Order: sequence, then structure tokens, then C-alpha cells
Amino acid sequence: MTAVRRSRGLALVIDDDRALAALWRNHTAAPSPATRAALFDHYRPTARHIAAEMRRRIPRIGLEPDDFDQLALEALLQSIDRYDPTLEDRFAAFLRIRIKGHIRNAAAKASESSAQYTYRRRQERDRLKSLRDGAENQGKSVIELLAAMAAKIAIGLILEDQATPNVEDLPAAEPSAYDTLAWRQLCNELDRRLAALPDREAFIINQHYRHDVPFQQIALLLGLSKGRVSQLHSQGLERLRKQMARVR
Repeated sequence: MTAVRRSRGLALVIDDDRALAALWRNHTAAPSPATRAALFDHYRPTARHIAAEMRRRIPRIGLEPDDFDQLALEALLQSIDRYDPTLEDRFAAFLRIRIKGHIRNAAAKASESSAQYTYRRRQERDRLKSLRDGAENQGKSVIELLAAMAAKIAIGLILEDQATPNVEDLPAAEPSAYDTLAWRQLCNELDRRLAALPDREAFIINQHYRHDVPFQQIALLLGLSKGRVSQLHSQGLERLRKQMARVR
């Protein structure tokens, strides 16, 4: 079919390489949406082919199959804008390098994000297990148990938020809840009560919430089992909850 088509009309006098070279010359001399689109259409199958190669070669942690195609097409657009036809390197080789780099960078970021998400989920599971195992059941209703657990979770979140922020996390100029006198008084009172906890409980809560140290690492630091650290964590939060409940 291809041979028949190329034997008729303009196909008899058009050379693909020369036509492509002319397109590059036109785009270089006067870039336009039309020339950019024409180059994109020409190299799109090549970009998808490279994406398929990368999909087979690297782990897909954090990336969906369709992401490879999307990343390859993004790299194609960037490559068209940045390629210098006066250089000796052919565009196809330049494009391959750009697509591979773009996909690898995205995969690394996605893998890091996935690892961070898994780490946070593990931290949350450890905390909830600690609070659930340490719940005092003595004649309390389900609502009372939930309220006590919610209060302890809230205390943990406040302590966590008091940790030294990263530059990206610095507050905006507009006022927030953290700027109110009542909130500052609450945080100061919580700090005072935390400092009065038994040493191990205070150490565990400080390390876990303010320095993001997991229970397993705290256990190694203190020479305790992870289960014991979990128990002391729950006891410390329960003390804080009861003491903060008396604050007016």
C-alpha cells in the first residue's frame, strides 16, 4: 500500500529528509505554532516508541503506564523548542536523551513521594495502634472513648505543627489561627505540661512529634521494645489529655 501511494502525485518528487530539513529551517528562522505542530506530529510516534522502551526498562513506582507517554510528549515539546539544528547531533538522538532524562527524573520524584507517603502512613498506623491499645475502657461509652482518642490525636497534631518549619512551610503574611492570643496560650500551656511528664514519656513524645522519629528508632535509642515505646507514648498523651482538660 505504501509503495502505491508514494508512486503518485507529489510523493514522486518529495523527499522526506529534505522536507523535514526544510521544516526545521522554517521553524528556526521564524518559529510559529504551525511549524511547531508539524514537527510535533512528525516526531510523536518516535516519542511514544521511546516511552514504551522506558516503560519496560524502569520500575513504575509512582507512575501509571499513561504517564510515560505524557512525559515523553512533554519532553518532545521541550526538545523542539531547545534544539539547535546547526549542531551536528540529529534531533532523534537529542530527543531520545531528553525523553529518557525527563522520565527518569519524574520516576525518581514519584518514587520519593511514594516512599514519603508510605512512611507517613506507617507513622499514623503506629500512633493509632498505640492510642487504641492504651484506651481506658473503664465504664466509658463509645462516644467517650472516641472523644478521648480524638483529643489525644489533636494534641499530637499540635505538637507536630510546633516543629521547626521548613522554608516552604513558613506562614504567609496574613493572620491565621496561630496568631491569636488564645492559641498561643494553649500551645504554651501544652509545652509546660509536656515538660512536666515523666522523662521517658516526654522524650518519646518530643522525639516522635517534634523530630519525626518513628517508634522503632526511639526504641533503639532507649533500649526498649517498640511495644513498650508505643505504651509510653499512649500513657504520655493520656496524661496530657487529662491535664489539658482542666485548663480554662
